[in-house]
Amino acid sequence: MSTQPLRVLITGASSGIGEALAEGYARRGARVFAAGRSQDKLQLLAARLAPATVIPLIMDVTDETSVAAAASRMGADTGALDLVIHAAGDCRYIDDGALEPTVMRAMLETNVMGAVHLLTSMRPLLAAGRDPWIYLVSSAAIHFPFPRAEAYGASKAALSYLARSLRTDWEPYGISVGLIEPGFVDTPLTRRNDFAMPTLLPVADAAARIMRGIDHKRYEIRFPLRLMAMLRWLQHLPLTVQRAAARRMRR
Repeated sequence: MSTQPLRVLITGASSGIGEALAEGYARRGARVFAAGRSQDKLQLLAARLAPATVIPLIMDVTDETSVAAAASRMGADTGALDLVIHAAGDCRYIDDGALEPTVMRAMLETNVMGAVHLLTSMRPLLAAGRDPWIYLVSSAAIHFPFPRAEAYGASKAALSYLARSLRTDWEPYGISVGLIEPGFVDTPLTRRNDFAMPTLLPVADAAARIMRGIDHKRYEIRFPLRLMAMLRWLQHLPLTVQRAAARRMRR
């Protein structure tokens, strides 16, 4: 059995879930490529976790050239990746039902095309890895039509569909595609929310749940169970009741 450490890429590693996952895998002894747009934050992360191996990697997933350059650097360093967790993403809301094209475009560019850029550039590195997996971080929000979430929800729904469809097409190449749909997690992104967030989880708790799911090679990781049960219950109610519930959430 190979004693080579697990080779891991985590996007969105400068804060939130990505940062917590980078720390978790580094403390396990993995060789972690911590990718994000903030060089200062990534370097602080690497310094804080030393002597664990954390390699800061500047990458903007919305920039195809930036992602390709990062893939070239990792290829020269390790030649392969065993695990990729795509935690980079953004959230913007729609006010008063005004579908602003700039907001919709930004959500699609970041949450969908960012994943496409990553998948395209990392596929050769994953194909060369040991039992390779790539996980895309979507959202539990896709399971209910929340008010103001048209842009965010649509982009994350597309991401979830992308993961499920790609799972079958990449299977013959030995690459497993997983999907993570977390509920509310206490991160810099969710702290901008101006509404109640039921079952809000600390980021360390969320990262631990994700890592356990990956350890068990689960294709779909959803949490917390109480929130997922509530969303499934809402899905099975008559449409008129669902609409009434959504109206109550509207500001």
